[in-house]
Formats: sequence, C-alpha cells, structure tokens
Amino acid sequence: MSVLNSSWQHDFIMSNGIQLHYVTQGEGKLMLMLHGFPEFWYSWRHQIPEFAKDYKVVALDLRGYNESDKPQALEAYNIKELRQDIEGVITGLGYENCILVGHGLGRRDRVEFCLQLSSNGRAINRVKYSSSR
Repeated sequence: MSVLNSSWQHDFIMSNGIQLHYVTQGEGKLMLMLHGFPEFWYSWRHQIPEFAKDYKVVALDLRGYNESDKPQALEAYNIKELRQDIEGVITGLGYENCILVGHGLGRRDRVEFCLQLSSNGRAINRVKYSSSR
C-alpha cells in the first residue's frame, strides 16, 4: 500500500484568529495529531491510515508551519496561543473532546493542553511505530 493515500482530505479551519491546515481521514471519535519541530502533518503519514480505521484522524499543521498561517509576532508562538489553537480546532470540527497524539513540539503542546483543559483531551504519551521496510 502506498503511503500517499488518496482518501486523505486536505482542509483548512479558522482557529484563534488564524487559518490552520490539516489532513484528515476516517470517521468516529476525534484523534488530533500534533507534529514536532521542524515537521508538519506529513510526519504522521504512516499512522494516519492505521488509526483512521477506528477514528476521525486529523493531522494538523501547527501555526507557523507548512500551509498554516505564520503570524509575524514572536508572542504569537507562546503556549497559550498554541493551546487556544488546539481548543479551537476541536470545537471547530464539532467535537467536545479528543485523543491528542504528539511528538517533539507537539508533545509539549499536548501535555500543556491536557494539564490546562483536562476535560477536553486525553493524551497518548508515545506512539511507537515500526516500519516493515
């Protein structure tokens, strides 16, 4: 099976005053994937099809990355803004909560989000992936 999946959908969502790009596949409970530095949604390309069997997977381009908006002000990249981005994506997609998966920078954002808004997210600490290559 090709890693590039034709059933992925690219879309944009307004959240916290900026436009964020994401890729989605699947239906069901929301699983939101947050990439690390200096990556973007594509770092989840192997995991998206697997988790999409059971969840609506959304792999987000965080603010400042890839096709998402890139605010100029340094203050636009603090944890409060990133947390509000994540909350806006969850509610903007019509959900009240989600499963957050992250690594690197995405892991930090996910942990902060869960600590501050524990009713909205459940975190996966690590996802181990073994390629058959």
